[in-house]
Amino acid sequence: MDIPTVPVRIGGENILASHMVFSGASPAMTENTVGFGVLMSSLSNVCTKDIPILAVDVDGIRKKDIIPELLRKIRTKHELWYMTGIRNAGDAMDAFHGDINKLVIPYHLTSDTLLREIVEISDSCIPALFVERGEPYVRGKKKSLRNCIKTLTNMNFRKILIFDVSGDNAWDDLRDLVDTVIPYAPSIEDADALRKIGFGDVLVSAVKLYQRASERSEVRSCMTP
Repeated sequence: MDIPTVPVRIGGENILASHMVFSGASPAMTENTVGFGVLMSSLSNVCTKDIPILAVDVDGIRKKDIIPELLRKIRTKHELWYMTGIRNAGDAMDAFHGDINKLVIPYHLTSDTLLREIVEISDSCIPALFVERGEPYVRGKKKSLRNCIKTLTNMNFRKILIFDVSGDNAWDDLRDLVDTVIPYAPSIEDADALRKIGFGDVLVSAVKLYQRASERSEVRSCMTP
């Protein structure tokens, strides 16, 4: 399935959303934004309520912390996967005070020891790897992507999100892990290519999903150059 993925941040009294871009392991938003609520209601014609939504707290990941106001305000009728600046078990406990279903944890913000402690608190966690030119961002000693995935599967994680921030699209090397890895596709064309390789679940830009189905002006403005 296509899992709509949307970066979010607080803008005044509202939650703003856009297409996602990357600066290393830091996801960011394009300058053209739309209200999160507007985008979510628009997606009702693109995906059914049984499909989860991944919301990415860009300021939280950048600050390596949770943005309390965003966590308090964010709501959706879909199952909500929420990625923010989680470092340890205390952060995870704070995050689950929000109305979220799955907590997505950037692997490079924590450690294997701390991640095991987080898993003891809740089994509703999903790790996320940010990869540049085939190498994952990690805290501490460098590891290969394969070793990171092996470590996480040994912790009994059944799903692992991967964001290729350099756009190398080296997904062929992970063909044997299509049941475990959920890759991010910045475009519909990338998502189609990933499905042809064999990936059953793909993270797809929510803005791009909507643009494929509609020409509604307030969302069309989020188109990246």
